[in-house]
Amino acid sequence: MLLQPGSFEDETEEQEGYVPLKLLYNHETGKFTAEKLELSKKAKAELHIKDTKPFTLRSVAAKGVSHENSLYIMHSLMPRNEDQPASFQKCPVRVMNFDTGFLHTVDYANDLSAGNKRGEEKEVRDTILPLRYRVNYSIACHKHRCYIYGGLDENNKLVGDMETYELPNYKFAPVKYRGDSTPQARQAHAAVVLNQYQMLIIGGSFGETLIDPTPVPEGELVWSYDIESGHWNKLHPRNLDEAMPESGQNVIPWNLVHHSAFKIDSENIGVIWYDSTGLDKGNLPLEGVISERRTMVSLFNLRNLVWNNL
Repeated sequence: MLLQPGSFEDETEEQEGYVPLKLLYNHETGKFTAEKLELSKKAKAELHIKDTKPFTLRSVAAKGVSHENSLYIMHSLMPRNEDQPASFQKCPVRVMNFDTGFLHTVDYANDLSAGNKRGEEKEVRDTILPLRYRVNYSIACHKHRCYIYGGLDENNKLVGDMETYELPNYKFAPVKYRGDSTPQARQAHAAVVLNQYQMLIIGGSFGETLIDPTPVPEGELVWSYDIESGHWNKLHPRNLDEAMPESGQNVIPWNLVHHSAFKIDSENIGVIWYDSTGLDKGNLPLEGVISERRTMVSLFNLRNLVWNNL
């Protein structure tokens, strides 16, 4: 099922919000169509979410990483709320233990309750809660530490900061950058940690729309972050400057938004993305063809800085 901005009509007024669509796939043509669900007034009222925003509907969109037979699910990242009591419980993390088969929540108090932070000129309270609200961020893990970067805040504004999440003690902590070169804030990107020294940010969008955001320019696709020094470095693909073989393989992927990225080896990363060239960029139609998308797999060689399509 898909949610699209629209309205419900009841006996008294038209209610703005999101309406459900049903996606149907035709195996003979390889195409999708969208249909409105025919629902009773009672069912419509139950499905309708009043006073919604795109962020609200996606604030619980989960991202996860695995570590030592457990899956850590980032459910709804949000910081301390001064309007709520300190005793208020937040549950931004859920943990699925594959050995026991149980899913449990990690509860956080709504306060700065991690004790004193030593080594500073002044002892300050150190928080274990997330740094900010964020959705459409990237998350990548190396050993016991996860790196959470970018995304959109509660006002649908891009953010370009990073925080870590320590798996053993369930603690969030901000990351300080060094140097003058940093990537432009983005959302709908992916991240891969290569080793204890290097993390890559791949693709994303500089736009603030949640549905079908515009991809970043080709020269902004890949940024490298030095985990030890805190410096960023943009990786410039050679495909942009040099003539590549006309085989159709040496093509820079153009639609790296809401994609998946993975490490192949120390010199290659892969991305899985949708080539939706024929997709109508306007409002999603209620009738007719939505898209004829192709699933693509592209590789980026870190030694030669060249993109290749499989």
